[in-house]
Amino acid sequence: MALLVPNGPSFAHWSDNLGPMSNNNTTGFGVPVPSGTSSADGADTTVMSALAHDCEYLWFACTGLVSGSTAPGALMDLLVDPAGGTSWSEKITDLLVGSSNQNGFNNSSAGISCPFHFPLWLPAGTSIGARIRRQSGTGGNMQVMMMAAGGNRNPASWWCGQKVETIGTMVPSSSIGQVHTPGGGASIFGAANNGSGLIRLTVDSTAPFTTGDVLTVNGVLGTVEANGTWTITVISGTTLDLQGSTFVNTYVSGTDFINGKFSSWTNLGSPTTARTGAVHWAVGGITVSISMAAATADFRFGADGHQIGPRVYRGFSTSENACTIYQGPVFCDIPAGTQLQIKGSLSLALNGNQTNYDCAAYCVQ
Repeated sequence: MALLVPNGPSFAHWSDNLGPMSNNNTTGFGVPVPSGTSSADGADTTVMSALAHDCEYLWFACTGLVSGSTAPGALMDLLVDPAGGTSWSEKITDLLVGSSNQNGFNNSSAGISCPFHFPLWLPAGTSIGARIRRQSGTGGNMQVMMMAAGGNRNPASWWCGQKVETIGTMVPSSSIGQVHTPGGGASIFGAANNGSGLIRLTVDSTAPFTTGDVLTVNGVLGTVEANGTWTITVISGTTLDLQGSTFVNTYVSGTDFINGKFSSWTNLGSPTTARTGAVHWAVGGITVSISMAAATADFRFGADGHQIGPRVYRGFSTSENACTIYQGPVFCDIPAGTQLQIKGSLSLALNGNQTNYDCAAYCVQ
């Protein structure tokens, strides 16, 4: 039996700027927007001309290479002109669109680093533009892809706001969001009997941990009984014991690691200034000069120590291409004056470093 939702959202109109399909697309879909270098604004650029219909749901993403692991940040302002021209005003400020070696959606690397979803009302005839500034001194275009939906046949089934408040202390001189250091993890290189029957793990570094932390072990081969969640005892700079464990099988190998502990809940920017009906969480890139290869971070956003919406995974491939797992928006009811918060956990300590990520929240009001 088919699932019928007769009173759900039913958008009659969809517009986009993706352009024609090509089997040799070298530049990418969407509209190229020149990015300013060294945190200077690039040129204001039209990405969608006068909309033929009201917009109730706006999706967009920015792709293209952000070169250099030492300065991978980029911010984008979304601009509008309700009259359909180029007399721009800012609609959404400081969108996180950068990270090292961000994928382009073209014939050489198909991927979207961080798409944005906003239940946002824009009247018919509105033009939409963008301006981008990069943290680094490396210039070039970034492709902005966009889709707008409207004409919902069941208006009571869909809520959308008229403005978006950016939350998170932006750093204009660096083109990044508020910096947060997630709790650390470690790679595992061995498992043995600690001499009294417990499992003792050898790791690259125990610096992120303290005795009493509760951590999750994954991927151990041979000593499979180590996989699971444990309270740990730190023994040395490279060894720790799993409390309550029993060593049985000889360690073999594996793509094994310890999920890092979470950082403490940390305030994100200033309190909200108006009641929020939906929010989009965003995580950018690592803000230190090291490789991001194979890094994965798990972030939780919320308020008053409670999570709001799903976790946000931010991952990088071995070639440092970025991906975010969580597609917004999160529909919610956040009162004015709420202090948003963030905490995070890193899958492993990259090159022995606890790495910083830049983060932000976008509240639809």
